[in-house]
Amino acid sequence: MLRIFRGVLVAAVVVGLFAGCAETPDGATRMVLVYFVRGETLAAATRTVASDAEAPERAMSELVEGPEAGERLQTAIPSETLLRGVAIDNGVATVDLSRSFEGGGGSLSMRLRVAQVVYTLTQFQTIQRVAFALDGTAVEAIGGEGIVVRPPVGQAAFQDLAPPRR
Repeated sequence: MLRIFRGVLVAAVVVGLFAGCAETPDGATRMVLVYFVRGETLAAATRTVASDAEAPERAMSELVEGPEAGERLQTAIPSETLLRGVAIDNGVATVDLSRSFEGGGGSLSMRLRVAQVVYTLTQFQTIQRVAFALDGTAVEAIGGEGIVVRPPVGQAAFQDLAPPRR
């Protein structure tokens, strides 16, 4: 029975990943902000995702994919980074990324990549803080620079990197 359940679960995940659809069965979508980098601060870009409980994970998928051509934005997140999942519990999103997330770059780059994730996820009302896992293992700090992420962090930890107010 467990083997059948796992097979069905894997099939559902694969279908969901390859569907590439930003709509729910009823077609509802929403605009979300995805935070990239301009200079030495964050800058928001908009994306359309399905308006459902998976919107935070879909926003993170858009973040990991990087900026679109013509946006004149960069990302501090290494291109090899994979999103393994997002779980939300009690106002804390735990984002699980591949270990390549913490590779390369100096202290500003590390702070920017963590801030990109934090700002992208905390736009959702159900998320106030973000915890990090790499390859399924919870971490207390990111990279050799030791960007502390435990206890879970919120936007206040990265105010100096916040996008300029309009």
